[in-house]
Amino acid sequence: MGSKEKFATILKYFNLIKNTKNLKTQKDIQIVSECQKILGNTDKLLKLRKMLLASHSLLMKTFLASLPSEYRLIYDNDILQQVPNRKWYLHFFSKSTYYRKLNELLSIIWFLMF
Repeated sequence: MGSKEKFATILKYFNLIKNTKNLKTQKDIQIVSECQKILGNTDKLLKLRKMLLASHSLLMKTFLASLPSEYRLIYDNDILQQVPNRKWYLHFFSKSTYYRKLNELLSIIWFLMF
């Protein structure tokens, strides 16, 4: 193997290293670009989540403020479970009236959630 051939082989080797570094740099740039896109999308999703939670909170406050007293009593004692006595409603409603109002309240909540 002559000196020209050795020089050509060494030149090919250095070009290969240079191309590998360029490819690595391009891949790094692509990875950074993808990370920036993901972070940008994550930031947008977090802002959207914050907005949805704020609107949900406002909707719940409005919903609770607009409940009639009988439904609010059922909501407080059954949904929030502030009263450990499961027969509390017998002091205020008949059994059929209680279950009818509970069904209506749950239907309204289900409608608002979905």
